[in-house]
Amino acid sequence: MIKTIVLIGAGNVATHLGGLFQSKGLELVQIWSRSINSVKTLSEKLKIPGTNKLDEIVDDADLYLFCVTDESILHIAKLIGSKKGVFAHTSGSIGLDVFKEISSSFGVFYPLQTFSKNSLMPANEFPICIEGNVTNDMERLKNLAETVVKSKWVHIINSRQRKVLHIAAVFSCNFSNYMYGVSKTLLDQENVPFELLLPLIEETNHKIQSADPKDAQTGPAIRKDERVIQDHLDYLATYPSYKELYSFITKKIIET
Repeated sequence: MIKTIVLIGAGNVATHLGGLFQSKGLELVQIWSRSINSVKTLSEKLKIPGTNKLDEIVDDADLYLFCVTDESILHIAKLIGSKKGVFAHTSGSIGLDVFKEISSSFGVFYPLQTFSKNSLMPANEFPICIEGNVTNDMERLKNLAETVVKSKWVHIINSRQRKVLHIAAVFSCNFSNYMYGVSKTLLDQENVPFELLLPLIEETNHKIQSADPKDAQTGPAIRKDERVIQDHLDYLATYPSYKELYSFITKKIIET
């Protein structure tokens, strides 16, 4: 059973998971981050000790949760060295075995959600994907996940599945958000409020909860409305990169 947790990292994921763990009665014993300012900010927010020195990390926590960049997971883990508890990371694309030369007890605790420090904590209705080196590690991480979200959102998936899930998440979330930014840029140039798009965005998101996205596709591309498409491309002539993007996506929708 995981009861005590050290957060390795003090960014968006650590901030939100830390608050979520505390709200469920779990004990955060320490925060570590390279940045002393980040340590101070999150330590004050969560009211727990923090450090930016690796040799000050406690030895006896149940879980050391790595909420750091993919590139730094292995490097930091090597510097920390073996500890009593489970080593787990929150990455969508790093494999389970990243810790295998450091600890015999390790796993993955991947929250499939978008987190921002300055945004309110999203509702606890999001998936947490679990993987463990051995059955005991997996069960401990699974029990932890079921403490913070409903059991229907806890999924045991392997490293390959998680990588594909992460790629799909980039398309669904990050790329979509970039498109929102493009939309806002275009509207700002014409003094049109971006808020006018919000009901459309909400309805689109609502549709795909009960329909295949391909079946929910609408717009000039799916209708093959060449006049409208050309009119849009003409307008975008002063935005070459947006015109190229519009043309490429339109072509892919028509091909599909």
